[in-house]
Amino acid sequence: MTSSTQQLAGSKILFATVSGDRYIHPLTGFAQYLQHAGCDVRWYASKCYTQLFHQLMIYSYPLKRAKDVNSRNIDDMLPERKNISNETARMNFDMLHYFILPATKYYEDIRDIRDIFPFDIMITDGMFSAGPIVRNKLQIPVLTFGATAVRDEIPKTGIVHKWRSVIQLTLATFMADKILFNQPFRAYKDICRRYGVQQKGNNFSDSIALHADKVLQADAPLTVNAGYVAELLKI
Repeated sequence: MTSSTQQLAGSKILFATVSGDRYIHPLTGFAQYLQHAGCDVRWYASKCYTQLFHQLMIYSYPLKRAKDVNSRNIDDMLPERKNISNETARMNFDMLHYFILPATKYYEDIRDIRDIFPFDIMITDGMFSAGPIVRNKLQIPVLTFGATAVRDEIPKTGIVHKWRSVIQLTLATFMADKILFNQPFRAYKDICRRYGVQQKGNNFSDSIALHADKVLQADAPLTVNAGYVAELLKI
């Protein structure tokens, strides 16, 4: 009797990520694991990662309609960013221009890719803005990687300390959602609405996770995450 992971052989999987080391490198091990299971794995990201994907023997598609902004050229591609000295203002700028506004062009690129590579499922990092749009418009299962919950990382040194930490985290989250990053999230909701996606969650990253068919954990065993892929493919 073959396992669900073994039965993944022949499945077509597209990884689509924000073009930055911290978004791509943590997923490469899982991509290679799926390759070894017999999947046809390909990747959508900046052309500056072509050499990396070549070394990994993963076929890659560069950004075409989307502007090729990545973590290595962001100041050159978005020169106004260098004039923003306030840290919060710069974070808002990055959230809007690096993560959110490319969503429409990401989707158009991925729609074109599917014409030549009819992938069965798409896997993204937790900040890839086009995931909900692809899932809704192309009717493709989307899995996204999420980080370990911050609340789970609070040291258990005593009930008072624990609840104080939870309260502080809750207040900080409220400030970030409702005040600091409210404008970029409103822009994201407007983009998604144009594609028939009704927003979920209180912030950008929550929305990505809540619209995914499954949220994978980067620290989970590869076999566990592969099992979730198999489940969604109804293997």
